[in-house]
Amino acid sequence: MFEEPKVRTNIRKKETAFKSRIQTLEIENSRNFLDRREFLNSVKFPVIGNIRNKLISRRKPSSKFCSLKVNAVLFVEFKKGEEYQLKNFKTSNEIITTATNLNEFYEEAIQNIINEMEEFEIRGSQWALNQILNLELIINQYNPLRGRSYMSVPPTLAKKKAIINVKNKDDKCFLWGVLAALHPMNTNTQRVAKHKQWEHESDDALEGIEFPVKLSDVFKFTKRTNM
Repeated sequence: MFEEPKVRTNIRKKETAFKSRIQTLEIENSRNFLDRREFLNSVKFPVIGNIRNKLISRRKPSSKFCSLKVNAVLFVEFKKGEEYQLKNFKTSNEIITTATNLNEFYEEAIQNIINEMEEFEIRGSQWALNQILNLELIINQYNPLRGRSYMSVPPTLAKKKAIINVKNKDDKCFLWGVLAALHPMNTNTQRVAKHKQWEHESDDALEGIEFPVKLSDVFKFTKRTNM
């Protein structure tokens, strides 16, 4: 029986000048995958492993981080006739904590990259994927000093089903949380779209308050609304 030879995944660390940057990793397409999903699936374990390695643990707390901001960039080459074009497709920054389901995070990242590539292929007349070059994993330290975007609730709290955690992608975490409490719903209350209709009802109370909301402004808001 023919057995496919095992090819080691080539991972290279890139130098960076960003102060908040923990690590930038370049993962090569060493097996020359031509299918984007196959390549992204093939590097799933090194991606998740490197993220997990940077999260805080009880064994080595001094060298780990409580939360990270992570995104991935896929570099590819397209061809049209005798023309070649280098393109990259990236995910938005996602906040990762010890409570984050990394498998779900990566599956969503893969799908976002594939969707972006398909949109380019639809718009770009006759450009065809010629080769997949590498995936770049960018890991930054994240210090949540203000109420910002969505963060996963620890499993022990999530199981109680007593917390509404709106999955927002903007800086209005405070606003969506307030609206979810003021306008309770039976289904899908974690979706921002469910609360959009009331987005501006507190504009007067939020006057002069910037997003993400500082702790001092939370008290200002509650005083104005008598909450």
